[in-house]
Parts: sequence; structure tokens; C-alpha cells
Amino acid sequence: MKPVLALILCTFVVLASGCEEKRPITVAEFMENEAALYGTLARCDREPGSVDPQECQNARTAGERIATIEERLLRQARNEAFEAARAEYRARLDRERELRLKAEAEAEDARLRALLHAEPQADAREIPRPE
Repeated sequence: MKPVLALILCTFVVLASGCEEKRPITVAEFMENEAALYGTLARCDREPGSVDPQECQNARTAGERIATIEERLLRQARNEAFEAARAEYRARLDRERELRLKAEAEAEDARLRALLHAEPQADAREIPRPE
């Protein structure tokens, strides 16, 4: 009797598992599995009646979320690149300004040294004019 009962129980379990309704793939599952996402999106576009409408909606939602995340990451990368370029540009301008100020200071020092070491020139009124 026990073997018959076990056989009936096994048959019931097999039949019950075979009759289980397939649940649609969730948005989170689609976001984790891009192959399933793009495959489902392709099937939803090609053969809309062959795919559960809820699964198509979940795939579209996952695709939109992934696109939003990728767009945000791209925008962040562009902003970081812009800020790095701006910092480099400002540093270059600062270096150029420092070099210009240094050159101007050296030129002024040279001019002052030349004035200090120059021989006094005779006044133009004292120079005899040829007649």
C-alpha cells in the first residue's frame, strides 16, 4: 500500500508542478539580466501576442530605468571631464600670469639698475651749439 501511495503522491507533485502558471519576469530581474531584457523587448515588438503583456511592460520599464541610469552616468562623466579641463585651464592661466608678473618685475629691476648705474647726462642747455 505504501508504494502505491508514494507513486500517487509523486504523480500528483509532477502534475502540480507542470500545471504551475508561469509568472512574468519582474523589472528587477530584467535589470539584472540584459539578455532576457533585450530578447523580451524584441519578442514584444515582433510578436506582441506571444508574450505576456505584463512581461512586455516590465521589460519596457526596465529598459527605461537602465537608459536613465546610463544617461545620468554619462552626464556625470561629462561634468567631471569638464571640471578637470576647467581646473587645468585655470592652472595654466595662473602659471602664465605668474610668469608674466615675474618677467615684468625683472624688467623693472633691470630698468632701475640701469638708471642707478647710468652716468649723469649733461643738460641740453649746456651743450654748445655749432654755429
